[in-house]
Amino acid sequence: MFILIIMFYYEGGFAQANKLSTPPNTTPVETKTKNESPALASPSSKIDSTYDPRIRQSYDIIDEIKSQNVPDHFKIEFRSGLMQVFANSAGSVELNKLKSLPFVGLETVTRIDEHWGIEARGYYAKNMVFAPTGNRDRYQTIFDVGVRYRFILDQTQIDDAVILKILYHSLQNNFLLRNSSGEEVTETSDGRTGVYMKAYTGYIAGLERSIPITPKIGINAGLDLNFIQDAKSDSTTEYLKTGIGFQVRGQMTYRLDWFGMASRIGAAYWQGGMVNRFSPGAQADIEKTSHVQTFRAVSMSWIMHY
Repeated sequence: MFILIIMFYYEGGFAQANKLSTPPNTTPVETKTKNESPALASPSSKIDSTYDPRIRQSYDIIDEIKSQNVPDHFKIEFRSGLMQVFANSAGSVELNKLKSLPFVGLETVTRIDEHWGIEARGYYAKNMVFAPTGNRDRYQTIFDVGVRYRFILDQTQIDDAVILKILYHSLQNNFLLRNSSGEEVTETSDGRTGVYMKAYTGYIAGLERSIPITPKIGINAGLDLNFIQDAKSDSTTEYLKTGIGFQVRGQMTYRLDWFGMASRIGAAYWQGGMVNRFSPGAQADIEKTSHVQTFRAVSMSWIMHY
């Protein structure tokens, strides 16, 4: 009996010691072998797949390509060049022998989000070169402002885009009906008054295509349709105040990044015109159906991106 008591006491103490030495809530740890298939990986490891060095490297390559794009939150463009103006009506303005006016301009694009933005552009041309002394105070201003929507065709090159625009358009000038000698012309030789529009207001529906050729060189081409709502002239010839107009723009740019800023220089050519029909009585009198006023311009620009 004494021996049985000792054996029972010894076995109970040994079991209690084993129980105390075992950590509570211990569960086996599953280990993933080196050759385990990705399809067998746990869901938590699939969620953050960027830990895969191959995927992370792909993301890094895409980020590096995107970093080569210029900033596009705000763009400002300073422009200067020569503008020529013409008209098909007898007795229209003759500013100077070359019909050329030096002009300066400012264009801005402010991005609202990835697609929407606000565009504004203004130009001031003055008859200060090639002109007779008494005719050098003549000038012309153009102002456009409105919204634009951009379709980005390549997310790695945001300059590869198609842009739609709706702009308000205003053109004003103080040109007089004069000849190349600076003499005012109120009537042509056959007694009819000359025609030249001193003001246009209307709306522009525009389409622009931007194409990156290389990381440094790009081109822009645009077509604006101008829906003229009002036109003003000092002429006594009757005409309709509404009309239609157009403008074609083309520009090539080269990236410079001067002074640590994302910048470009550009060379551009524009051409456009406005058409207003004469009244039926005036058409029979002057043997023309419409007054056509056209322009063309060449310019250089400096563009800064922020």
